[in-house]
Amino acid sequence: MPIQTIKDETRALLADADRKVALAERFLAEGSGAEKVRAAGDLAVLKRHRTELERRLADLEASKDGAFPTIAERLKEEGMLLRQALESFAIHH
Repeated sequence: MPIQTIKDETRALLADADRKVALAERFLAEGSGAEKVRAAGDLAVLKRHRTELERRLADLEASKDGAFPTIAERLKEEGMLLRQALESFAIHH
């Protein structure tokens, strides 16, 4: 997969995460007691995975060509974890 495609897909995933983080923050601020508890947990997970994915993207952008395969693989793994967290959030909200 071309590096630009990986970057574009990662940025789209980060944008999706931003929308879900905003929604979780709204649930945390305005939801019922149970919604607030769930939102707090979801928010922590989403932010952690989003931060890691963003860090991996920065690593990829700063990498030399020889490091690309390793960094790209880590980026894909982090992306998968974030996608799973986003799917879990969507199921519960």
